[in-house]
Amino acid sequence: MSNSKNSGSKLEILPEYTPVTYYATFIADGIQVGDKVPFTVENGSINEPAVPAKDGYTGKWSDYIIGITDITVNAIYTQIEESAAVYKLPVLGDKSAPYKTAVTVSVSLNDVPAGAKVFIGGKEANVSGNTYSADLGQLSSSKTVSVEVKQGSAVLDSSTLTVKVDTGFFDKLSSFFSNFLFNGFKWKNVTVKF
Repeated sequence: MSNSKNSGSKLEILPEYTPVTYYATFIADGIQVGDKVPFTVENGSINEPAVPAKDGYTGKWSDYIIGITDITVNAIYTQIEESAAVYKLPVLGDKSAPYKTAVTVSVSLNDVPAGAKVFIGGKEANVSGNTYSADLGQLSSSKTVSVEVKQGSAVLDSSTLTVKVDTGFFDKLSSFFSNFLFNGFKWKNVTVKF
C-alpha cells in the first residue's frame, strides 16, 4: 500500500519500497550446508554459515557478489602441506686419513625419513642400507664438508665432518712408500667411517 498525503487540492502519492529477498545456498563437497540464507541488495551482507571442517584441509567460501539474483557459494578446500619430517643428525666430528689418498667418506645414519636424501660435500650420497657415502677425491690437506639431510628442498638438518689429513714429514714419506713401492705406484683408496 502506498502512503498518500492530502495537501489541499493536491494529492501526493509516496512510494513504499519493499526490498526483494534473494537466497544464498552454501555448498561444501556437493552437499548443501544449512538452510538457504536470505539477503537483500539493500543490506549488502550475508550471514555465512561456518565452512565444514575437512581433515587435512583448510576451507573458505568462494568469493561472491551480492546482486539481484539468488547465488550459490561453494566451499574451497586447500590441502594442508605436511611439514617436513624432523630429523637430527648425530655429531660427526673429525677422523684422520693418510696423506694423498683417495678418500671416501662413509656416514652411518639411522631412521632417515622416507623420501629424504643425504648429501655429503654437496653431492648426493650413495646409499647402502643405513650407510651413506661419497668420494672426496685425493686429499693432501684436511677437508671439512657438510652433511645435509633433505626432503624435497627442505633441509631437515645439517652438520659438518672433517677429514684430517696426516701431513707431517714422516706421514708424507710413509704415504709415498706405501702407495708407490707397495701399491704398484698407485694412490690407494681409503674409506673414512663416521
